[in-house]
This record gives sequence, C-alpha cells and structure tokens, in this order.
Amino acid sequence: MGTNTRTSKSAYTLKLKRVTGIAPDALTLTQIDNLHRNSGNYYISRGPDGEYSLFERGEMADRTWFDEVINLDMLVNDMQLAILDLLASRPKVPQTESGMNDIKLAATPSLHRMRMIGFIAPGKWNSASVYTEPDYAPLRTGDMLENGYLLMSEPVDYQSQADRDARIAPPIYVAIKLAGAMHSVLVRIDVNR
Repeated sequence: MGTNTRTSKSAYTLKLKRVTGIAPDALTLTQIDNLHRNSGNYYISRGPDGEYSLFERGEMADRTWFDEVINLDMLVNDMQLAILDLLASRPKVPQTESGMNDIKLAATPSLHRMRMIGFIAPGKWNSASVYTEPDYAPLRTGDMLENGYLLMSEPVDYQSQADRDARIAPPIYVAIKLAGAMHSVLVRIDVNR
C-alpha cells in the first residue's frame, strides 16, 4: 500500500512486484497449480538462481484484479467526498439542471486524478450502451471515451414528484474506461541466414 501515492502514473498492479520484508515461498508446480485453481496469490523466486522475487497473480478471491478493486474504491470514496463537500459548503444546490451540473463538476476532479495516475485511459467503450432516459443513449457500444470517462445524468424534468419532494437528485451515471495492465508479452523472433 505504500506505493499507492496518487501521483502521476502511480497506479500499479501486484503481479510481478517485489514485496519488502517477505521471503519468497519455495513452491512445487503442484502447489502453484492448486493456488491458481483456488484464486490464490503467492510470492516466489523466478529466473536463473532465483534472482527475481515476485508476487504472482494479484487477484481477489473472485478473480478480480486487486488494482481494479483498490482504485475503484478510491474513485468512489473521492467522488462521494467531493459531492458531500459541495452539498455541505453551499447554502443550497438547486434541484435544476444547473444544480446537477454543479454536482457533476464537483465529481470531475476525481476522474481527472484517476486518469493522471494511470487507472483510467481514453479508449473505446466495449460494454452495453448506457441509457439515461427513454430512447436516448449518450454512450453507445463502440463510442470513444476521449478522456477515459463520461459523466451523465437524467434530466431533472424526468424526476418523479416523490423524488423531487424528497429532494433526491436524479441519478448520475459515470462510465470509465480502465487503462488495464500488461502482465505478459509474446515476442516473435524471425531468423534468416
């Protein structure tokens, strides 16, 4: 966790990283296979003479990558705090499109920060289209996310009277494109004499 600095290009994956203060495990191939099958992580020596001590896998029990979980948790926390700061610091955030824009603007720096550290990146949206109102998809499969993210909200005019009376903001949808990580490389060498 000490490498989680939130500075430029500081997003990291656990796979193939050194762990300070821990000795690598001496595992058999059978033990490694069992760990793989059971979503286990391990710290092992690799290379000639065991010169590389590396953490392998970097996954949670459900096979989700650890770095995705921690960075999504950070993003959610940062956005919640930013919106709470807005609501607490203003005399009032009106239940209008202008008020919704203020909320989305408050959440935007969290997304910029995730792009800066290398967790979010520009790319093609490969998931299902996102609908924020009937018959309208502001984000469709195949669209490019130029910033790596898109913030959207349902129009205030589409709110139910009950939500309006309860002073509940329309839902905000955030689509993000993860930068991902490379854990292996295939190199092809063509030789000619």
